[in-house]
Amino acid sequence: MHTIVQRACQELAGFQKLCLQLEKRILITGKSMSTLNSYMRCVAHVSLHYQLLPTKLTHDQIEDYLYRLKKKGAAESFFKHTVYGLRFLFRVVGLPDRAIKLPALKNNLKLPVVLSKAEAQKLLQAPILFKHRVVIAMLYACGLRCQEMLKLKIQDVDFERNMIHIRQK
Repeated sequence: MHTIVQRACQELAGFQKLCLQLEKRILITGKSMSTLNSYMRCVAHVSLHYQLLPTKLTHDQIEDYLYRLKKKGAAESFFKHTVYGLRFLFRVVGLPDRAIKLPALKNNLKLPVVLSKAEAQKLLQAPILFKHRVVIAMLYACGLRCQEMLKLKIQDVDFERNMIHIRQK
């Protein structure tokens, strides 16, 4: 089974070259590969929708696509990554005026939901295996992201000082 990006690379001449340009810029600017993957998925969707490279799309086509995403209730994160991905792509390929025409996105300033003590206890007691309880406890108590937890090694834990070292790469 092919991913949406692989499909776009096969169906649209020049799409793979765009992917390589974006990957190069992502690595140079220090952004994560998950950012690249997210941007490329969203850009591939819009490109396949019109069967055109994103650099060939008109402003009206992009606006119509974004309107359709909102209208059909696409996830807010998918909508944002589509806008951010297109904006990044246009800057990388030397079309900054196209990037400026994309909609400005509001920052969501909602505070995270904090569990009550009883809810936290229920959450921690839910897993049967102790190792799963430890993972959930560390994720919640330390505010770790899943990727940070996955990269954690025993030497990153300072038991004497009750500290954890989170590595960026």
